[in-house]
Amino acid sequence: MYVQHKFLFVFFFYYIMFGRSSVIENYFVMSKCKEGRR
Repeated sequence: MYVQHKFLFVFFFYYIMFGRSSVIENYFVMSKCKEGRR
């Protein structure tokens, strides 16, 4: 689980480097939806 989290973090960092604001926003929305669905 920890390794997966690290991989996700790297992937997120990569997207930030790319400058994909749309993707970052989408990720945040997904995270909010996941938290709300809990």
